[in-house]
Amino acid sequence: MTSTVYNANAQTITCGQEITQSVTLDADLNCMASGTDGISIGANNIVLDCAGHTITGPVSSSPAVTGLNGITLVHANGVTVKNCHVMYFDNGFVVRSNSSNNNLVSDKADNNGNYGFDIASNSNNNQLTNGEAAHNGGYGFIMESNSGKNQLANDLSSGNARAGFVALTGSTNNTFENDKSYENSQDGFIISSSSGDVLKNSQAIGNSYSGFALFGSTGVNLANNTSVGNGMVGYLLLVSTNNSLVNNGAETNDQDGFLADSGSTDNAYDGNQCENNHAGSSSPAGLCNQN
Repeated sequence: MTSTVYNANAQTITCGQEITQSVTLDADLNCMASGTDGISIGANNIVLDCAGHTITGPVSSSPAVTGLNGITLVHANGVTVKNCHVMYFDNGFVVRSNSSNNNLVSDKADNNGNYGFDIASNSNNNQLTNGEAAHNGGYGFIMESNSGKNQLANDLSSGNARAGFVALTGSTNNTFENDKSYENSQDGFIISSSSGDVLKNSQAIGNSYSGFALFGSTGVNLANNTSVGNGMVGYLLLVSTNNSLVNNGAETNDQDGFLADSGSTDNAYDGNQCENNHAGSSSPAGLCNQN
């Protein structure tokens, strides 16, 4: 049976409902039996405050193919979603279709069949802070389909079945700052076919692939990051040009600290440090200082 929750105006919220005014939940919302989405946002400039309550979906396998989402923003602007815990949907939080200038604060997505947080389809200038994506069947946090100028700060992505943080397909000028990517089954951070993204003061630790990976990307700035104990390379560049890597650290990764293929040219390296990486410091030589 679906539990009932109320906002300050004592209106009932049910699974699959679109809300058009600010809502504060005062109980969990169980959508396991309903087979629907959780909550969708249907108005601009409103607040959904889950007050720490959980929205639970019907997805029990990974990866999921249900297409059900926990909290969805479509054509929504100026919305705040905070203190929400979403689990057992296909995707936890979805911001798509030109949804911009929204704030997701202190939200958590875990054990969803696909993505934890998905910013897609020309959705720009959104801020995700103090969020957590854990043990999802796909990526923890993903920016895709030309979604740019989004800011992710103080977020944690851990134990996901794919990479921790990702910017794909023309998702430019996104900023990842003070983010942590731990023990994901692929890379810690991926920038692919994108440009102008910034990754700074972030950590990639114990991921199965590389800590930070750039694929076909340009103008990316990596500064003051740490890559430790990852299963492949600390910092990997494939066919990526005109990027800047400054004051980054690579330690005890299973392959090189820094690795750039022959198609990765005109990149700037300065003040990077390597220590005890199993295959060596960098390839080609000189991309980092060996301690």
